[in-house]
Amino acid sequence: MKVKYKVEREYIYGWDDAFFNDDNGIVPTLFETKEEAQKEIDEHFDNIEEAIKNGNLRKDCREDPLRITRVII
Repeated sequence: MKVKYKVEREYIYGWDDAFFNDDNGIVPTLFETKEEAQKEIDEHFDNIEEAIKNGNLRKDCREDPLRITRVII
């Protein structure tokens, strides 16, 4: 068994995968460490801020909470 980490988003129906390795949203992205997962979260929020700054996203767009969870594969 090996420990990995993934990022989950809180949707209206509960917690579910947030980042994916495929275009269909089926294969969740797994990270080797919590730090790698946190870096992806930080980049995600940086991208949102950049999109707001560039006028590509409304300032009032709500971003669902994110959390890092441990996965054993």
